[in-house]
Parts: sequence; C-alpha cells; structure tokens
Amino acid sequence: MTLEKTLSLLIEYNVPNHIIGHSYKVAKIVWYIAEELKKVPQLKFNREITFYAAFLHDITKYQSILNKGEDHSYTGGQLLRKLGYPDIAEIIESHVVLRNINYLKFEKELVFYADKRVKHEEIVSLKERFEDLKNRYGLNDKVAKGFRVAEDIEKKLQKLGVKVEYLELLN
Repeated sequence: MTLEKTLSLLIEYNVPNHIIGHSYKVAKIVWYIAEELKKVPQLKFNREITFYAAFLHDITKYQSILNKGEDHSYTGGQLLRKLGYPDIAEIIESHVVLRNINYLKFEKELVFYADKRVKHEEIVSLKERFEDLKNRYGLNDKVAKGFRVAEDIEKKLQKLGVKVEYLELLN
C-alpha cells in the first residue's frame, strides 16, 4: 500500500470530502503517535499499515449511510480483504468495536483511539467526542464501553510517553 494508492481508493469508492477530511485527521493522529512511539524501541507494531488503515477506516461509511445502517466497519474490512489487504481489513473491522484483539492488537487500538478523538473533521478531547456520539446515537452500551476502552488506550499511550494533550494542536 502507498499513500497514492490510499487516496486513489478513497476517490474510486466515492468517499465524500468530509469523510476524507475526518479520515485524514484520524491518520494524522496515528502518525503523530507512531512518531512519539519511536522513542519506545521495544514496542513493535506495523506503523505503515496502521496509518493506511486509519486513512481508509471509513471507506464504506457513506455507502452504509445510504444503505440505512449497514455496518461500515464490516463492509470496509470486506472491501479491503477483497482488494488484497487483509491486515488493513482486520484493523478497519475493529475501529468501531475492538474485535479479535489477539491479532494486530496495538494497531487496532491506535486506529480505534484516533477515530474516537476526531469529531467530524476536528480533533477534540475524548469527552467532547463521546458527548457528540451520545447526542447522535444515544447513551447505549456500545457508546459507553467505547468511551471506557478509549480512556484505557489513552492511559496506556500516556504511560508510553505520548503527550495526548498535544493532539488538538494538530487541527
């Protein structure tokens, strides 16, 4: 995968600009965190596929909206699998609800977390993002659990030396 291929896929699959803008911010967060984590050499994860998965995580979101509630993490994963990118697909399938976290665990956590820090096209605090999700979808178990999981990931990142308080400066 390359950045050029990533962008061409977003265009080919008619992803609207506002969703591309959201995905760009998610990828920007992943890139920042990956750069910060270079200071932790014992931490091994695939930075490249994490970045590309972040950029492509909502590739089928608009289509799922048109199809009234289709699971875009599933359809996005299936699309990337079909295109020959199984690891990126695996990460995309976990960006809404973490699944199968024994495989590509840290990569999945990063994309999950980064997505929970971007409200539309703006990098915000976890609290602000989850207020937005509660307003849009209601306070349900999935939203509440997602918030707790994101908080745990944020704490883990802080322990690794990532200054998460700087993320909003990336806007």
